[in-house]
Amino acid sequence: MRLLLAAFAAFFMLAIPAIAQAVDAVVPPASTVVQVPVGSWIGDIVTVWGAAIVSYVVYALRGALSNLGPRVSSILLTMQADQLMNRALVYAVNAVVGATKDKVWSIDVRNQVLKEVVTFALVHGSEAVKAFMGAPADIAEMGFSRIDTPAVSGDTAPKPSVLPDAPKPDFEAIGQAAETAVAIKEIKTI
Repeated sequence: MRLLLAAFAAFFMLAIPAIAQAVDAVVPPASTVVQVPVGSWIGDIVTVWGAAIVSYVVYALRGALSNLGPRVSSILLTMQADQLMNRALVYAVNAVVGATKDKVWSIDVRNQVLKEVVTFALVHGSEAVKAFMGAPADIAEMGFSRIDTPAVSGDTAPKPSVLPDAPKPDFEAIGQAAETAVAIKEIKTI
């Protein structure tokens, strides 16, 4: 029994320093700096709660925009109508013979440009924008408001102009002519 105890004692005396070295290599030295893995915690939280956070943000935005709905809708329709009128006027100036931006237009050229503006707006505008803009006569009047009087010498970019003493156009007749042109274009596409 004594021999057995002596063998155990010798074994432990030889094994303990080896175990101590192995433990010393694995365990880092004691330090006063504490590292907190906040980044990985935030990543885990976002992964777990991400869908709930996104759905809450969408719900909050929907609630905020629902209170602004009619105002935002009218602003967007106004912007779309303005873009449509700008494109229609550019198209009409390019489509009508004798309509150039640096020259004074005759009454016939002006009326033809207005008819092309209304035709373009009726053909290419969405139903909501056309309903917002009104009747073809109203669209012709909006187009007429974008045609300026002759450029003054101080203006840098000349705009289309009409004789200053020209009478006001017949918007109803221009609107009817544009509706007829739209009907003809629709028949041609069928």
